[in-house]
Amino acid sequence: MSSQLSRFLIQDPKPLQTLSDSIIPSTNVREITALPWLTCMAPSTILLNAITALTHKKLYLAAYKAMARLKRAKSPDLKDMKHEHVQSWSSVFSGIAVIANRITVSHRDTGGSDPWFDLLLSSGSHRRAYFRLDDIGAKLSYSPGTVVMACGRVLRHSLPKWYGGERICLAHFMRREVLHRLAVHAPNWCLQGSYTRIMNRTFTADQGWTQKRDYADDGDEMD
Repeated sequence: MSSQLSRFLIQDPKPLQTLSDSIIPSTNVREITALPWLTCMAPSTILLNAITALTHKKLYLAAYKAMARLKRAKSPDLKDMKHEHVQSWSSVFSGIAVIANRITVSHRDTGGSDPWFDLLLSSGSHRRAYFRLDDIGAKLSYSPGTVVMACGRVLRHSLPKWYGGERICLAHFMRREVLHRLAVHAPNWCLQGSYTRIMNRTFTADQGWTQKRDYADDGDEMD
């Protein structure tokens, strides 16, 4: 059983320091094998985009706007983003790491931003696994087909073992530098009020939740 990690990144992995730095496709994306993979993943990616929109609307809108600007590539220093494989990129996230048959030790992610969710899709033929959020003592079932949204920069997380078969994780993430370079406003925390204001008042009262409008959502729109 082999262990590997491949990264399919929309942007050059080195940090972007200024608004004039170029964003280029990664080597993974430009490989001839990338296009069949992107095409095969497109239907699932659309569903994962919808999950992101439901769980963190602000992040989804900002990521959607950034990817749209990348694909339009109006700036001369973004000309490399016209690559056909980039145009086939259907995720709103700027990067996907494909992790196969690897134990994940407890860690926090260094990229992204504190208020943002990373999207983790469990896949493969394994029978059982558990995703741990070590800082809060949570243990989540992580069988194939499970999606976990977590603030990976804030919460330590791990997957010490799995049972039977092959285990694959598709980790979706967004880089702060990409939004900064494309002049897209970085979203803040997803607030409970975004959801409680559309819930039944009797239900929220029974839960002891206050229905407060999240005014930070006002004005959200796509490019």
